[in-house]
Amino acid sequence: RVSNPLTILDSILKYDKRDDIWYESLVGGATSVHNFDEASAALSVTTSGDEVIRQTRAYYRYQPGKSQLIFMTFALGAGCFEVTKRVGYFDGENGIFLEEIDGQVWIVKRSNVTGSVVDTRVHQDDWNLTSWDGTQVGGSILDIEKTQILVIDLQWLGVGRVRVGFDVGGVLFYVHEFNHANIESAVYITTAQLPCRYQIVATATPPQGVTTMHQICSCIMSEGGIEERPGIPHGVNSGPPAGVSGTLIPI
Repeated sequence: RVSNPLTILDSILKYDKRDDIWYESLVGGATSVHNFDEASAALSVTTSGDEVIRQTRAYYRYQPGKSQLIFMTFALGAGCFEVTKRVGYFDGENGIFLEEIDGQVWIVKRSNVTGSVVDTRVHQDDWNLTSWDGTQVGGSILDIEKTQILVIDLQWLGVGRVRVGFDVGGVLFYVHEFNHANIESAVYITTAQLPCRYQIVATATPPQGVTTMHQICSCIMSEGGIEERPGIPHGVNSGPPAGVSGTLIPI
């Protein structure tokens, strides 16, 4: 498979948190601090109910028949009880993301096609391409506490395939895929036009105290580019001109 990707989002937090690209929500005593030397943002929670969401302001266009390819880099840090961390291409209703709950790792498909949000979680032990537990991928073990490059590519068309993996050492290792065509009875998510999101929430007061994850870089590409389509022309009748006496008036 060969494609000519077109970048539709690139985010580097070198000088600041890029408020022009990222919307931020802080709940309780949660904090979000830019680290100039690391070109990253530290998202931290301390007590029950604290939450940080950093989500792109834009929802990025998906064109039917083409793959949406997402790269996101992060450092989740040590697995912590009473804390949930998420990274992926999703919002509150639909999307695909990596999730860590109490130190356990999941890949999640979030869907609102029934009118209610349903999260389909697949634990690392049940990933259908590789669990990356030391028995595959050259005997290596996925160390989610270290910096990672999350990769998601999805074919929507309502019923397409989604793959999730990691880029390690310049090699892309897919770990799980969701298939839907000839399987499901309805579309798998409402839309593939979604934002990138980093999220950390304290579901109770963490026994270890302050818990932090780091947002680094994000990229979205349309594999095959995007074909610009002409819009639908519209007009409005403002009635006959009034008070015009041979003078040019800008409208």
